[in-house]
Amino acid sequence: MENLKLPAAGYACAMADALAFMFWEAKVDANEVEFVLAPKGAHVSSGTWNSEVLGEHTLWLLDFDCVKDIGMDSSGIAQAASAFFRNDPYFPRPCGETELDLSLWTAFTQRFGIPYNGHKGNGNGHCCDVADALIKLKVPHGGFLPGITMWSPQRQSGPAKIIGPAYTVKYVRKNYENEPKPSGHYIDSIPKGAVVFISAPNKMINACYGGLMSTRAQVSGAVGTIIDGRLRDLQEHRDLEYPVFARDVGTTAPQEVARVSEIDVPVRLNSSDQDTTIYPGDILIADLNGVVCLPQGLAEQAIDLIASQVEADEKMAADIKNGSTFSEASKKHRADVKQPAKLA
Repeated sequence: MENLKLPAAGYACAMADALAFMFWEAKVDANEVEFVLAPKGAHVSSGTWNSEVLGEHTLWLLDFDCVKDIGMDSSGIAQAASAFFRNDPYFPRPCGETELDLSLWTAFTQRFGIPYNGHKGNGNGHCCDVADALIKLKVPHGGFLPGITMWSPQRQSGPAKIIGPAYTVKYVRKNYENEPKPSGHYIDSIPKGAVVFISAPNKMINACYGGLMSTRAQVSGAVGTIIDGRLRDLQEHRDLEYPVFARDVGTTAPQEVARVSEIDVPVRLNSSDQDTTIYPGDILIADLNGVVCLPQGLAEQAIDLIASQVEADEKMAADIKNGSTFSEASKKHRADVKQPAKLA
């Protein structure tokens, strides 16, 4: 970015332009192609590319997962940018720890409305960052979904984090004959980049999600599964290194007591402590700290708040390590943290 002499916002736009160019002009439709931009004449594996933003530069194809049918318009550029973030088994895409890296990814996500992508930083779970932002936006409990924790790839250990739009699956008791019945299996229609959210009947003992479901979900490009109920075949999920969050583990399949009723519909969380509904397209974030639901309509505001508070927290951590007290660091860096517009 420094070599190109562009501000973060300009470079972010150039990135999205380059992605869209790949689809429109090269008509590439293959897996594992990504790109970086380099000054003209740099050593690369492809030819030059001319941009209204950059002028003539080189497009270096590396490892980007192309998608089909992106239109040649502004919405197509945004779609290409979003696809870039979804091409990673550990979506959201990590970024470097330098101020330059953070400014670029912040500009990229804000410009194209992509949910907060996390960072390497000091290892704090980005679920907490999202919850902090949602508290400011008056979302009850900061969007936290209590009682659901990580079971795979490991049990409450490791760096696994997932984020993506909710693809909801509603189970009902088998004897609920008047409830709808889907025409096909939910597992075969999972959108790429989605987080599968399984809603089981309250207090159901049987598991409602097994190893074959994760196998199919992973092949479909899902980034993880969250179960408001039990899972089974635990080792199979772990062998796949596929992220699964659930209330508990069990042994028995659901067929004798429950069935899928609806797909991609609002589902209510099984909790006597709070009244929470997960809507299709809501952004689900899960890590060691738990699961947070970011309402789709608040995503843009939350992203803006998160970027500001994460920057402040990182500066505070650095000052504290260098001898500042918490109070001193907080007064210095948190005063300028962004607040929701109506509270500013």
